[in-house]
Amino acid sequence: MKLRRTPAWFILAYLVTAPALLQSQIPGYSPFSPAAVGARVETVIQCGGEPCDARIFLLEVVRGEKAWERIKAAASSKTPPAGGLEYVLARMRFEMSARTPGSKSYQIRSGQTGQFLAFSAEGQPYETPALVLPKPELEGTLRSGESIEGWLAFVVPKSEGKPLMNFDPASGAARGQGKLIWFRLAAS
Repeated sequence: MKLRRTPAWFILAYLVTAPALLQSQIPGYSPFSPAAVGARVETVIQCGGEPCDARIFLLEVVRGEKAWERIKAAASSKTPPAGGLEYVLARMRFEMSARTPGSKSYQIRSGQTGQFLAFSAEGQPYETPALVLPKPELEGTLRSGESIEGWLAFVVPKSEGKPLMNFDPASGAARGQGKLIWFRLAAS
């Protein structure tokens, strides 16, 4: 019986792509496998140029009329979503810990300039509305060992059955250069 040799290029290609393929199957690391309500996703963020560990939890999702009621209760300005659209609220918890001693911090921003964005299941980005959110809003500066919990708001079409939300740890000119984390915006 003659043994067949596996081509070296195939082995090399497998070794290069296997870790990415395996990680894309773990919930939260791919839009094709987003984390659900109640899930914790871990990632690495940059705190003053140094790596820090972050744990991000999607605690609750409220959509449609229930989300609109909470937004109306939080603000004197009551602007309903445009026709065919609805609000989605996501309650998140974000924890951060430094890998090395020192005074490390990380800024969490919500709203239109924040690190969290909503998308369709096909990858179409959705608008982040300028709203007064239910308290507490997910915004603030974290130091090592601290956590923050609060709400985010998005606008999606009523017909969107599987909206997604991602967390992009990079900001400004570096947007899109960090490890994206994905969550399913399905009401709990």
